[in-house]
Amino acid sequence: MRIQRANLLQQFIERSRHAPVLALLDPLDKYVQIYVPVSAFGSLHVGQHVALEPDSDPGNRYPGEISFIADQASFTPEKIETRSDRVTQVYRVKVRILEGVERLKPGTEGNVYFDVGKDGDHP
Repeated sequence: MRIQRANLLQQFIERSRHAPVLALLDPLDKYVQIYVPVSAFGSLHVGQHVALEPDSDPGNRYPGEISFIADQASFTPEKIETRSDRVTQVYRVKVRILEGVERLKPGTEGNVYFDVGKDGDHP
């Protein structure tokens, strides 16, 4: 049975020579993608530390850092829900999870907290 499976895989690889056959992901290299309103954009920078609080683990915050900030604003994606009113333009920001990544599952929703000034932490 194993040999037969290997033959099927070999045939598939031969048919798709210029197409990817397999993608490998590092399970410890997870990130969160967030959308930041234009009003908060100026206070963010790559390398800035943030805290992530997943809905699946309320009250616990995991450290993260901003690893990417889009250079152009875009319209608010449909599925974004925030505590404040929606804005028409946002910047996409990628936050790398630094610790506790093994406890978080892909697709988990939650809040990302970062210091935006004298008001304290804001999601």
